[in-house]
Amino acid sequence: MYISTLFLCVNAMNTVLAVFERERNMFYRHKQSLMYDSKAIIRSFTLAEMPFILLAGMIFTVCFYFLMGFAIEAYKFFLFYFFATFAIGNFTYLGQMLVSLFRDSQTAQGE
Repeated sequence: MYISTLFLCVNAMNTVLAVFERERNMFYRHKQSLMYDSKAIIRSFTLAEMPFILLAGMIFTVCFYFLMGFAIEAYKFFLFYFFATFAIGNFTYLGQMLVSLFRDSQTAQGE
């Protein structure tokens, strides 16, 4: 159970690296021309990732939860969904942070 969740989370982090690298470069151009405030850009990056995180968490939970034969109680299902979505979100935003800190996505990935 741990490895399957970790695999999904690391996959989410690796997926966001290349995309966020392009968005970061766009951010620097817009910041230099004083078009957008940095808080507005950060909020938009966060809100843009939310549907993907929620959808990936739901697909993973629906497939994995019933496949493993866990208890069929709504609150346990949604608790598992919450933790899976929270983990995916943490790794996604960790990937964004790493790309923000390092010069490119290959360095951020640790290759």
